[in-house]
Amino acid sequence: MTRFITGRLIGTLPVLFGVTLLVFLLLKFVPGDPVVALLGEDAQGLSAAQLDQLRQAYGFNDPWAVQYGRFLTEFGSGQLLSLKTQTPVLTEILHRFPYTLLLTTVALTLSVVIALPLGIAAALRRDTVWDHVITTISLLGISIPSFWFAIMAMLLFSLQLGWLPASGSGTPAHLVLPAATLAFGTLAIQIRMMRATLLETLPQDYVRTARAKGLAPRGVLRHALRNAMMPVVTVIGLEFGSMLGGAAITESIFAWPGLGRLTLDAVNSRDIPLVQGVVVFAAVVFTLVNLAVDLLYGFLNPKVQYG
Repeated sequence: MTRFITGRLIGTLPVLFGVTLLVFLLLKFVPGDPVVALLGEDAQGLSAAQLDQLRQAYGFNDPWAVQYGRFLTEFGSGQLLSLKTQTPVLTEILHRFPYTLLLTTVALTLSVVIALPLGIAAALRRDTVWDHVITTISLLGISIPSFWFAIMAMLLFSLQLGWLPASGSGTPAHLVLPAATLAFGTLAIQIRMMRATLLETLPQDYVRTARAKGLAPRGVLRHALRNAMMPVVTVIGLEFGSMLGGAAITESIFAWPGLGRLTLDAVNSRDIPLVQGVVVFAAVVFTLVNLAVDLLYGFLNPKVQYG
């Protein structure tokens, strides 16, 4: 087990290197001048020579290899500074990450609690009215864009009914709408995956053998779920990692101060070090979540061997 974890962590180093290099190169092709975007209206009063001096001071005129090496060194040592706030990028990220972690955890818990029973019910009642209703719900969840659902939820529960705050953070009520928005999109995928994998598992020989031995229906279902849950756990892990990286649209609509909103603000202001730092941090989090999912396979199926 230790050798497996160590090998996976070492194997992530080339991936993280590739992510940092790709993000660095893509940001170089983004239209616009980062110094002008940083200064805003103040840039209009500066001459071309003054703007060039600022680019030189921020290191934008250095060769790309030098800029990339400086980024890796400063980020690794925690000395990479945001262009806009002049505070360490890692400090900004760690300040926002708990908000995203809270939102993601609540949203994913809500979706799992709703999706798994519905997916199981749809599989056990295949081609019945219940199956059609549940699959229709999942189809709506996949088809409806998250930003549209967020706006409609805000109009109904905040502006019309006045039950919940429309935006911001600070109380549990502020968490309801953004968590429900994230959960609605993810539960649709989980419902369909749970239904599909369980339908594939129930006709298997070991499940029929369990029935033939007189195992109660609930015991047969529990027997089948161990294998059926493995693809579902993979999907849940991928969704969790993606949302931890920052649910940008949802956080922006509801003014939730998480990583997603931080990323959008950094992109709009051309705060290149902050964008790079957030992407690298999200890649690390995603990698660790995938490792946790791999370890969970051994709990669901003891036959899984870690090499």
